[in-house]
Amino acid sequence: MFSVLSDKVHNINGRLNSSASEHYYGFTSLRGQDVLLHSTSRQHIKVERHVDGAWTLISGRNTLKGLEPGEEIILRVTHNQSTPSGSGEYSLVFGSYPVLKEFKFHDEEAVLRIPYGYAYPEWLPTQAYKQARIEVQFTDTSGAALEGAIAAFGVSFDDGYRESINTALFSNSEGKASQLVEFGRCEGGAQARDFVEYSRGYNNTWRSYYRTGSYVVMNYLVDVVANPEGYNLAHICRQQLVSSRPS
Repeated sequence: MFSVLSDKVHNINGRLNSSASEHYYGFTSLRGQDVLLHSTSRQHIKVERHVDGAWTLISGRNTLKGLEPGEEIILRVTHNQSTPSGSGEYSLVFGSYPVLKEFKFHDEEAVLRIPYGYAYPEWLPTQAYKQARIEVQFTDTSGAALEGAIAAFGVSFDDGYRESINTALFSNSEGKASQLVEFGRCEGGAQARDFVEYSRGYNNTWRSYYRTGSYVVMNYLVDVVANPEGYNLAHICRQQLVSSRPS
């Protein structure tokens, strides 16, 4: 079996039906972009790359750099005859190396933000009552939009007042992925310092009650965390108008 792979990063789950089965995969680095080879198969499976007329064994995660535009990489998957035969199942990641170019965890729409320095922690970049949207953008190393990349996204909440949230996003042909993350409602919370909002000729003083958490984003296929220390978020439980005066 020979499979010619398209211009993206591929997550392949295959199966060799017999001890004599051979599966071949070809990928072309159209722009000279780096190529990712990642084999997570067990010992009874052998993954090799064709190099200078010979087959070279590969294992683990490999990054091919310095490729010429149009250069082709060919892999072969066979049974390892030196080990007992297993199920024949194998997994590969093969294709353009994914670069997590950008990510943004947006506020809930129409949220009245607690200003910087009015709560603890002072900076709460994402604020929401019940839900917020995570968006990511992937490219390959040449800067072209990359399909098939995976972002692992996790939210943890301080004091364990609710369970953590973990999900995965898969990039489309534009290199983008987006998902709405549901927090649900919260109760109680710490009181932020009152702040003034200027709206339609009035100075409105607001009081907010909130709980805190943090989130991380990982470029999953290459095991790189984009924000290792995490970014803070505010789960707003309640906001009330304290006073409203003409400006």
